Amino acid sequence: MPDSQPRPSLVDAAWDAPAPASPPALSADPVETLRQAESLYETGRLEDAWEAAESARDGFATTDPIAETEALYLLACIAKDRGFSRVGEERIARAIAERADLTDGSVPLSWYELHASLAHQNGETSTALTAWETAVSVARSIREQTGEGTERLCLALRALGDAYLSRGDHVKARQALTELVSEARGLVQAAPDLQSYRHLTSALQRLGDAFHAAHDLSGSLSAYRDAVREAKRAVASSGDAPEALWDLSVGLNRLGGVQLEADQAQAAIASFEQAVETRRTLLSVSGRTPATLTAVASSLSKLGAALEREGEHSAATAAFDEAAALDRESAVQDDHHVMTLVPPPLAR
Repeated sequence: MPDSQPRPSLVDAAWDAPAPASPPALSADPVETLRQAESLYETGRLEDAWEAAESARDGFATTDPIAETEALYLLACIAKDRGFSRVGEERIARAIAERADLTDGSVPLSWYELHASLAHQNGETSTALTAWETAVSVARSIREQTGEGTERLCLALRALGDAYLSRGDHVKARQALTELVSEARGLVQAAPDLQSYRHLTSALQRLGDAFHAAHDLSGSLSAYRDAVREAKRAVASSGDAPEALWDLSVGLNRLGGVQLEADQAQAAIASFEQAVETRRTLLSVSGRTPATLTAVASSLSKLGAALEREGEHSAATAAFDEAAALDRESAVQDDHHVMTLVPPPLAR
């Protein structure tokens, strides 16, 4: 049935749209211009921010080389947000090199983090790896000097471990991720809240991934069991927080998968059953969204495969049938909910 009210034309829509903001009048003082650029960037006016930051950089080029590196860093941030990752990488590489020369190597940690992120986006894995190695070194130094910044160090170690793992360097990946687990345990000891538990759970899961990638099932099983134990503590302490439930279900699925590989089928079935029940709880807490429905279906499918392997065909069929029904339900929903079931913040 057609709408009872006529739709506005494209001309009407364009006429009614607010006029674009006028380009700002830039100050002759590069210090003030850089402040303008930062303000424009924070409000999302990226093109105007770029023009202001470039103007500030030009002004600092002959008067204040350290301030020029600050402008280069801001230009890299703007380029990243505008989708120009290669331009951003060039700007941040220049900023780091010039700042290191001017300050005897004293470069802000966030600059190395940005460099690594942009290099990763550009597929330059060696450059990204070197940047993360430096970021870890700087973060470790800051923590040793100030006693603060453990979470920042964890983020850098996590990214470094992932970078080693993606390159197939299992030894260095395990070294970085083992240190990450140790630092994350420190976070839990200092403040046993949901965020610190998530750091530790994620670290243990990644360490398990590194052992698994190296075909070390014993090491993988140990790390995944530890991850499940810490995730259960997070669920209990947070009162079934959705993020904690999600972490627990992921850990149980990973543990079950490796248990199957290690010919521990009954243990795998038990892990997958716990994963299904955990995701059912998540379903009741977060609602029947496509994401939660699909999550339960995924664990049911894993459970069904393990049951089938053990010859429990009737139970396997029931699990597969329920998974299929949940998948069908998720496919027809119009979901307007934003799922926030994500790992701890990434430094990229």
